[in-house]
Amino acid sequence: MVSASADATHFVGCSGKIVLRACRFESMLDDATNIHGVYMTVVDRFSGNRFGASFGHFQQEGFDFAEQGDSLVFIDRADLGVLGCGRVEEVNHVNENYYIIRTGFDLSAIPDSVHIAVGNRAADADVEISECTVRYNRARSFLLSTPGDVCVENSDLSSMMAGIRICGDANYWFESGRTRNVVIRNNRFGTMATGGRSPQAVLQIDPVISHDARSGGTPYHGCIRFEGNLVESFDNQLIYALSVDSLVISRNRFVDSRRFEPRFAGLSVIDAQHCRSVTVRNNDFSGWKENSTISLVDCSEHCLEGEEMPRMVENPNPYFYEN
Repeated sequence: MVSASADATHFVGCSGKIVLRACRFESMLDDATNIHGVYMTVVDRFSGNRFGASFGHFQQEGFDFAEQGDSLVFIDRADLGVLGCGRVEEVNHVNENYYIIRTGFDLSAIPDSVHIAVGNRAADADVEISECTVRYNRARSFLLSTPGDVCVENSDLSSMMAGIRICGDANYWFESGRTRNVVIRNNRFGTMATGGRSPQAVLQIDPVISHDARSGGTPYHGCIRFEGNLVESFDNQLIYALSVDSLVISRNRFVDSRRFEPRFAGLSVIDAQHCRSVTVRNNDFSGWKENSTISLVDCSEHCLEGEEMPRMVENPNPYFYEN
């Protein structure tokens, strides 16, 4: 039985608070929910603070992107780094795929070689997800890319791909969402990652940043905490994190379900790349695979504490080249 041919729920460019409580999502052909904003691409520069923008993905055409008084953020599409911010002073919605906008930010100092995307900072919804069940669906459980406060707790998730995906990109789907504060706690993650061409982590933080632009900049995502969860899965990699300012993984229990043979046996259980601070503390790995490892690459601060801690190596996931 198929309950929905796409996402069960999808929230784009929202503010305020989104609450999913005691919901059951089953048998969809896509995600239980996807919460994000939109990046438009700057295609014309008319003057220092006046520009033309179009949607990067055809499915976004017709979306009401911005109005006078909104605060916009300009980013470099290569590394998702912030170039500046400005309030909308004038907006002309020319057609369903083209806006002419004037803001308080001067673009003239940015070289023409820099490809610019622009997002609306008003799309900053808080998200509360609790006591929900996701199962039997083809894709992910929750995609969460919003600057608001996010909390996922006391839920039971067993989707066929990633459990919780936190992305953000300005080159493919153009779904914005530099997260600031995400808490994932006291959930059960069942057998996942049975589908998808590339590895699907239980917690997958994979902003689309080109490989040669990942080092040296400010991390794209803010603070993400993964605490007190029970993870029962079969594949090797459970957490993948790219470009996070502060990643905390604590008081979780990791159990090898042995339900299937690992699909990507060479990967580390935790793989963090180009993060500022990574803390892995007081987790229970006693039921996990023997000889597992934790891979840290270009993470300036790290703290690994606890019994039966996997050894630290450099073993970056080769499958996530651009995302």
